[in-house]
Amino acid sequence: MCGPPGSGKTALLADWAWRAGRPVAWLSLDAGDNDPARFWRHAVAAVDRVRPGIAERAGPLPGPPAPPSFEGLVTALINELAAQPGEGELLLVLDGYHLIDAQQVRAQGRRRAYPH
Repeated sequence: MCGPPGSGKTALLADWAWRAGRPVAWLSLDAGDNDPARFWRHAVAAVDRVRPGIAERAGPLPGPPAPPSFEGLVTALINELAAQPGEGELLLVLDGYHLIDAQQVRAQGRRRAYPH
């Protein structure tokens, strides 16, 4: 969703997420989240708030020094979510994604999850 600052994007998205009736992992991004390790630590932590324990099961979170690729972490996170079929879907909201211009973050963000 795109629009100028103050146009109500976040409020509209929050209302939509609430009405969807699914658990919502909400991550408010800022320019510092262009660091891939920080981005994925925060994304996994957001998911862990609605699926407690998933961060631990997905494996160690990236930290200094950052790994050359986050493919393993993203794959582990998707696999852990897929392994919980009775839990239903969750929504991951990346509020402020327009602030992310790091290619490594954007490339992983475009990765498709498992088909349903």
